[in-house]
Amino acid sequence: MFLVLMASFFWGHAVVNIALGILLLGHLSMLIKNWRSKKPRFDIMLLPILAYFGLFVLSRIIDTNQQAAINTVERSIYYPLILITLWLGIRTYTQKQIDRALFAYVFSNIVSSIFLIATAVHKTWIYGSVNPFNVANGNHFSYHAFTEVLNFHAVYYGLFTITSIGILLDFILRKKTYGREWLFVIAIAYLSVITLLLSSFMLVIILAGIYLCYLIFKLQQKRNLWSWRPLNILVLVCSLIVLGFGSIFIVEKSKGLSLHEDFKVENISGEEFTAVRARVMKAYSSWQLIKQKPIEGYGTGNSQIALRQSYLEHGFQHGYEENYNSHNQYLTTTLHFGVIGLFILLLYILIVATALRQLPFLTSIFLITCLLIFFSESILERQHGVLWFAFFSGFVYFRAKQHYNHV
Repeated sequence: MFLVLMASFFWGHAVVNIALGILLLGHLSMLIKNWRSKKPRFDIMLLPILAYFGLFVLSRIIDTNQQAAINTVERSIYYPLILITLWLGIRTYTQKQIDRALFAYVFSNIVSSIFLIATAVHKTWIYGSVNPFNVANGNHFSYHAFTEVLNFHAVYYGLFTITSIGILLDFILRKKTYGREWLFVIAIAYLSVITLLLSSFMLVIILAGIYLCYLIFKLQQKRNLWSWRPLNILVLVCSLIVLGFGSIFIVEKSKGLSLHEDFKVENISGEEFTAVRARVMKAYSSWQLIKQKPIEGYGTGNSQIALRQSYLEHGFQHGYEENYNSHNQYLTTTLHFGVIGLFILLLYILIVATALRQLPFLTSIFLITCLLIFFSESILERQHGVLWFAFFSGFVYFRAKQHYNHV
């Protein structure tokens, strides 16, 4: 069922919930059966995540906006469920079983992306446009339009896809390609293209960082670059292509950008609206609220109400109408629970980072992705984001505790 759970991540919350429930029951039954011989010890990493979940429950009790608070509790239940499930059972799996589950995850990612492409082709065919990237045609090959058929926000789908790329690179580093090295590189190149199609500036930066991380780890294994096999050279070429596309993306994003004006503007209504100014206003409005309640925060139900009011006060009409959150997880967490909540979240990530010694590459991939995406998205405000964060943080930590390289 662990394999089924990992393969289910791309196919809806109902499928994930069923797989997670069955897996949890299975781990509990094994625990009861082997209680005396294999009783697990309570792990310190569970303390901050249980405390973090407790803040959601407390907010549900004291918030005046009860419906919003209830929704966040329902979403945050993934934290204790997933981590307790991993804590109870992942130590019982062999490395071969873990590898099969990782392959199932990557395969499911590839199948889902093929489905997305097929859907985009179908929609383009209906519109009758020769150019599938024609803006007038709706451009079904990028951002929300590309992933909406799976009820996925593009950035969140990108998180799972980048994780697949990291998993495949980890297999190459561990020399576990089973004689199919070129197939691994083709899959990595393909998933990199899918990531670029999602049209997220931060995803491109994270992808470039992951390739750079791989090259650093590879150099530690083989210091003579010219002794690398064609496989490694091809991965290097793929990384350079991603960096090249990323550079083009950055240039396009920066056209018309005036940092001096964008960061000083106080009203971005109407013609003054730009994407950069919107990001600045989200952060600025959030920070003004945080300064008023830095310790306790506003609660999960009331914080969004306060933020919308702050948008109005600072002339961000578009943000008010669209009900935008901070688009920054550090700010969003502080808005919800004050610096106490932010401290608990960062403490949890710090504990996960201790897995770097036993599981260096995959832990590095998780930390790079997590810490960077937190700057541009409030990913823990959606169920897909909580699922990604809870599962992969728990996976790298508990797997490292079992001395990954020697199982």
